[in-house]
Amino acid sequence: MKAPSLPIGLIALVIDAAILFGCAPSAAPSVSGTPTSPAPVVRTVIISAGTVTSFPTPAPAATVPFPLEVSATTLKYKLIDQFGNIFFCDRDFFPVAHEVSAQEIAQRVAELQNSRDEYLTILMHLGLDGVSDLSAEQNRLIDAERKRLDAIRLDVTPQGFKFSLRTSEPGERGFVIEGLIARDGTTTVTKKQPTITTCPICLTGSTLIATPSGAIPVQDLRKGMLVWTSSRSGARMLAVIQETVQRPVPADVSLVHLVLEDGRELFVSAGHPSFDGRPIGEVRVGDMLDGARVVRADLEPFADGATYDILPSGETGAYWANGILLRSTLAH
Repeated sequence: MKAPSLPIGLIALVIDAAILFGCAPSAAPSVSGTPTSPAPVVRTVIISAGTVTSFPTPAPAATVPFPLEVSATTLKYKLIDQFGNIFFCDRDFFPVAHEVSAQEIAQRVAELQNSRDEYLTILMHLGLDGVSDLSAEQNRLIDAERKRLDAIRLDVTPQGFKFSLRTSEPGERGFVIEGLIARDGTTTVTKKQPTITTCPICLTGSTLIATPSGAIPVQDLRKGMLVWTSSRSGARMLAVIQETVQRPVPADVSLVHLVLEDGRELFVSAGHPSFDGRPIGEVRVGDMLDGARVVRADLEPFADGATYDILPSGETGAYWANGILLRSTLAH
């Protein structure tokens, strides 16, 4: 017996209902238990009476997953590859160069191993992964890499990291560069400006220098002006400024905040010499300086953009800065 035929319009309605209400076959699970991508839905279209033609609708576009977690150290190396030489003031050479023993370097490397990812990434970059017994020279290479990486600042953002660094070019020139780096290594530069790649060794511009006309900010002094200086024996005498200097400095350096027990106070670079020849960076709380005991000698951020110094005439190149006797960095 011949089955009754349905009107064409009714056939189309039944097919559309099956699609709309989920009667199409569901995707089969994968072997691992994770559902596979849905199979393409097949929509049947009635072209004419007695002829049925089927074709698949386009499958949905695949969703691209967010890049896998990439370590901050790996991203720093991507920045180094892109921007070149990274400038920083090495603590072993600035403000006072000093010999660092192999034992101290080995201790630094041992402490670095607590930051497992950073340590292993450095080893891989240096070709030392798999080396179980590091030599003293290899430890120094690892320590130098750590200091270079530390000079790049990364701050977490929803898109990845905000970065800031300084590059070094010939002639004590370079750039301050800021931007964003995604976890896939894609960078967007938001700031690039020239900078001077030197570490500060002078005074803040507002430091007051003793002169016969009163205390004058060092940034306002000029060659030929008179200041007070000191002889080797400590006698106070007049001197003529023979030279002045303004040194641009990077934006992320620190100066020593020096405070004496009698209230005298000074912001000065750690490499600046005291009257007795000691770099200020070597002065410690409790030491005597210019007749008073030091009660504070802390490093604090400096953001003025430049430091200043003068060279008085006379045998010492000394002057009083905020009432504290110092030697000029220009004296030979």
